[in-house]
Amino acid sequence: MDILDKYYLLRDYSGSPDDEYAQFIITLFMQLGEQLLPLLKESEKLKKRIRIKDSIPVEFLDEFSLDSLTLA
Repeated sequence: MDILDKYYLLRDYSGSPDDEYAQFIITLFMQLGEQLLPLLKESEKLKKRIRIKDSIPVEFLDEFSLDSLTLA
């Protein structure tokens, strides 16, 4: 199974935390493509989630970059 398949399967449109995270990961992949995969693999290995850095105001974020992301 591809690492992204997990997130497509979690995406159930319920609004649950897992659904919202899956939507976030899918959106990130649509913007960043293959360059997201190492960070996604690291997050799975460390059992952490990818999130936007606290220092970046989300309301001013037009698109994501690897520099705007962190693990938590």
